[in-house]
Amino acid sequence: MNDNPLNASITGMREGYSEYAISQYNAVTNGIDRAASQLIDALELSPTTDSYVHMVDLGAADGVNSFPVIDQFSRALIKKTRPLNLLVSHIDLPSADFNGLSHNIQNHERSYRHTLAGEKITVYSVIAPDSFYNAFLPAGSVDILFSTTALHYASRQASTLSRHVLPLFATGDEKPAWEKQSESDLNTVLTNIHRCLKPGGKFWAVVPAHRRDEATGEIKNYWYREVLAVMCDQLRALVTKGILDEESWNHFVLPVHQWNLQQWQKWFTANDSMFRLEFLYAEEQANPYLERFRNEHQDPSRFADDYLSSIRAWSERIIMQLIPDRKVRNEFFTGLRDQFLKAPDRFANDTFSLYVGATRW
Repeated sequence: MNDNPLNASITGMREGYSEYAISQYNAVTNGIDRAASQLIDALELSPTTDSYVHMVDLGAADGVNSFPVIDQFSRALIKKTRPLNLLVSHIDLPSADFNGLSHNIQNHERSYRHTLAGEKITVYSVIAPDSFYNAFLPAGSVDILFSTTALHYASRQASTLSRHVLPLFATGDEKPAWEKQSESDLNTVLTNIHRCLKPGGKFWAVVPAHRRDEATGEIKNYWYREVLAVMCDQLRALVTKGILDEESWNHFVLPVHQWNLQQWQKWFTANDSMFRLEFLYAEEQANPYLERFRNEHQDPSRFADDYLSSIRAWSERIIMQLIPDRKVRNEFFTGLRDQFLKAPDRFANDTFSLYVGATRW
């Protein structure tokens, strides 16, 4: 266990998260085909010894972003063995919306319980509260493990941030503290994943990331780069108005890592006896709300409302730690909306994601 764990409520998603998490959903679905063809098609199963296939959804939230992965991976498995018994374990922190997850598994139109109906497969679902920084499942018990935009959450706050809310922009003594924490967390997560996979088991993840200019070292792409810049501006404005305490602002951190391809490549190279790396790449996704604005309705106010709902879905519980007063928090989000309304095109490039696929030796 870590000596300074984050408050669990920081990393829980807001109720109804999936309804607005279109950006995350798109990032996930963009990578499924490659993952299914290069990972699941190559998974070796023994019909005589494997009574069921165990698939793990790590960092499940309310499940909706995971459902297309489970569906497509299952269809690839069905081609390999009939009939198929599948056990799906959904794992997330105790603060997660497990009621929403359970409801969605049973009722959501994208749920594998519905999309796989009629196929030669029997599906069992398990929900487990735990952290991927713990030994969350028995060793050697998992055939397939995937994670959709969850592994970037830090295990602890390495230091305060005096000039930004994102550890990626740490400066001074804060920078080496966060770099050390980032390296440690990546090692812990991947070591835990290796531990629970069977030999030959498959790992796939979509992770928010960043890219630097090779010549200058300047950060060119990162997760929600314009939104996070505007968030900082709005928080500073609240401090200037005397609404938000400056010391609280200086100690506020979005507890997420922004790894890049080189950091992941370095880990897999150093630990090549644990995994065979099948693929590693990164892509930027266009803002789906802006695409709708441009191609469907041309209504800036609707764009601002829709995009704010998306941002608020993942950020409100985090912002609540800094701004517990609902009225002040609403003022903060209203300020964000005003920026979305003022310049929609500024938010054209929405998320930057890393995709990794690997096989456990």
